[in-house]
Formats: sequence, structure tokens, C-alpha cells
Amino acid sequence: MTVKDRDHYWSMIDRYTGALSYHLAKCGYAMLDGKLEMIKRTGSQKEFGDVFGTPDEDRPVPLSLLKNGKIEHHSKEYVRQIYIEMGYKDEVDKARAARLPDPPYPQLSEEVIAEISRRYSLFAKAYASVKI
Repeated sequence: MTVKDRDHYWSMIDRYTGALSYHLAKCGYAMLDGKLEMIKRTGSQKEFGDVFGTPDEDRPVPLSLLKNGKIEHHSKEYVRQIYIEMGYKDEVDKARAARLPDPPYPQLSEEVIAEISRRYSLFAKAYASVKI
């Protein structure tokens, strides 16, 4: 990759994150973290190489809570933290260290599933309701 390529990628990322942050703020959210994958096609065409701006790739949180110092993930991070608390990550780490298959995911309670659904739904409704 050339310096010119790198600078072009960073310019693309900067424009995207600015636009996304603006849209999210208009719908009452902030993005704490995310990931962008970039690709270079034949002929030097640069593109985003994966989905982005979704609760499965990024970590949106309600601004109203964040302004009061509270982080409430409306993304897969909420689910990830539940599995960590349940000890599942430790089980996976041990299995992988022993070169064994990952253990099956533990069952989530109906209350937890309902909360996951509530958070994803709130984000989706807010995100989709703002006109650009």
C-alpha cells in the first residue's frame, strides 16, 4: 500500500465516521466503537469491504444516558457482556487453549432475550426515523 492509498482510506473513513456520527446524534445515539474494513479492487478502486453502522458491527449507545455517565449498549456488546458474566468466555478460552471445539452457547433467559430485543428495536426505530 502506498502513502497515497493510506491517505485515501483515512479520508474515506473520516468522511464516513463524520456522517455517521452526525446521523446518530440526530437520532439520539453515539457510537463508542466500531470497525471498518477497507478493500482495494483491481484498478486501484478503494471501497468499504464489509457492513458498518449496524449494532452487530458497532457499539451505539443512547446519548441521553451517556451524557449522565451511563453506558447502555444497544448492540451485540450487550450480549457479549452477558456471556462474559455467565463465564462463557472463560469456557471458550479454556477449550481453545486445549485445542477443543468451542462449547455451545449457554441458554439465555426469556427476560434477557426480551431486553436484547428492546435495545435493538429502540436503536433501529431511532436510526430509521431520522431523515437525512
